[in-house]
Amino acid sequence: MRRLPRQIRTDWLIVVMVATLPRVIGYFTLPLIITNDGLGYLRWGETIASGVWPELPVERVPVYPLFLGGVFNLFGTSAHAIVLAQSLLGVCSALFAWRIAKQTAGPRAGLIAGIAIALEPWLYMFEHYALSESLTLFLVLGACAASLGYGKSNRLGFGALIAGICITAAVLTRPAMLAWVPFVGLACVLGAGSPKRAAASAMAFVVGVMVTLVPWLAHNKARDVQGIVRTDGLALWGGLARSQLLDPDYILPDLAQPRAAVLFQDHPPSEEEVLGFYHAMGRARGVDRAELLNGWSSASIDRDPDGYAEAVLHALVWQSNAMLPSSPYTHDELRWQMQRLGRDGTGEGQTAPNVQVGVGASIPEHFHDHKPIGPQAWLYRQWPIGMSRNVVHSALGLASLVCFFVLVKRKRYAAAALLLGSFALITGHALLLQPFSRYSMTSWALWWCGFAMLIAPRKPEIEPTPSPT
Repeated sequence: MRRLPRQIRTDWLIVVMVATLPRVIGYFTLPLIITNDGLGYLRWGETIASGVWPELPVERVPVYPLFLGGVFNLFGTSAHAIVLAQSLLGVCSALFAWRIAKQTAGPRAGLIAGIAIALEPWLYMFEHYALSESLTLFLVLGACAASLGYGKSNRLGFGALIAGICITAAVLTRPAMLAWVPFVGLACVLGAGSPKRAAASAMAFVVGVMVTLVPWLAHNKARDVQGIVRTDGLALWGGLARSQLLDPDYILPDLAQPRAAVLFQDHPPSEEEVLGFYHAMGRARGVDRAELLNGWSSASIDRDPDGYAEAVLHALVWQSNAMLPSSPYTHDELRWQMQRLGRDGTGEGQTAPNVQVGVGASIPEHFHDHKPIGPQAWLYRQWPIGMSRNVVHSALGLASLVCFFVLVKRKRYAAAALLLGSFALITGHALLLQPFSRYSMTSWALWWCGFAMLIAPRKPEIEPTPSPT
C-alpha cells in the first residue's frame, strides 16, 4: 500500500476539521426543520425502516426515503439522527470538492474549494432540513469527484462505475439531476487518459447508470408509470403563472374559470394561489389536469414569446441564487428558510420549535427537536442573505464560466465538462421559469470549485500510479 504525500494528508485533515467544527456546534444548537414535504419523507423513511416498502406517489423518487430508512435503522428514529447523518454528508461533500479542485488544478485549489464548501452557509443550512438537498449535493459531488480519473489509476473504469452509480442515485433523489448525467459521463471519458481507458470508462459508466436505474424503472412500469416520475406540466405552468405570463384568453373548463381569477391580479400570485389552483384541478371531475396545464403553457408562450424570453433571463439569475430589482417574482424562499432555521416554531402556533407544517398535519413526538440557540441560530435569524441581497453565487458562476475556457485551453477537458454540466442544470431550470434557487445548489457547489481552480492555477500534482504490494 502506498502512503499519501504529506501535503495531501495535511490538506485532507484541514478540510475535515474545518467542516466538522460548525457541524458539531450545529448538532447541539440547531434543530431539524420539518416542513410539509419533509413530513412525507419521514413517514416513508419510517415505513422502510420497519421493513415494508411504501407506495410512493408517482411524482416522487426513492433514494431519500431509502436514506432515511437506513439512518433510522443505524442511529435511531429521531430528528437528531437525521442531523447527524446529513452533517456527515456535508463533511464528505467538502472532501469531494477538495478532490475535484485538487485533481484538476493542484493542492492550493483543492484546499480553497474544500474550505468553501465546508463553510458555505446556504449549503450547510439544508443539513438541518428534512429535505433531499444535502443528499443530492453529496451524490452529485461524489459523481464529479469519481469522474476525474486523468489516467492515474490502474483500477480501469472503477471511478467511472462509481460516478455512474452516484449520479443516477442523485437522479433518483431529485429527478432534475438528470441534466448532470451526460456531462459526468463525458468527464469520465475525457479524463481517462487514453483511448483504451476511455472506452472502458464509458462502458463502466453506462453499467453504473443501468444497475442503479433499471430496478426503479421496472418498479414504475409495474404500476403503469413510464420513466422515472410522472409529471403533469406543473413546473412550466407554475413558472408562467408566477411570472404573470399565462394567456388570459385561453379557453378553460367551466370549473376552472372562477378558480383561475386569483392568477390574474395586479401582482404575481402567491404560492398558495398557484398551488391552490393546481390542486383544485386535480380534484375537479372531468378535467385532465396534465392536458390543461400543458396546453395553457404552450398557448401562453406562443402568445408572448418575448415576455417568456425575458422571464427566462430573470430565472437564470434566480437559479444563481440572486434576484434583480426588476424581478417579476419576488418571493425569496431561501431567505425564509435561513430565517426559519433560527426561529422557534412554537411562537407561530406549531407543535414543536422545529415544526413548520400546514394546519392539521401531525408530527410524531420523536421528531420534535429543541429550539435554536447559539451563534449560528442568531446569524441565520438576524442576517439571512437571501436572493435579493446575494451576489456571491452569480459572481462564482461568471468566474466558473471564465474557468471553463481556461480549462479547455489547458486541456483539462474532464473538469471543463463538469462546469458545462453546472450551466446546463441552471439553464434547464430557467427554461421552466423556476424561482426556487435551491433547485440548482449543486451548480453553486461546483462553481466554488471553478472559482478555486481559476484563482489557484498551479499545475495539478501528479500522483504516482499505485503498484500492487
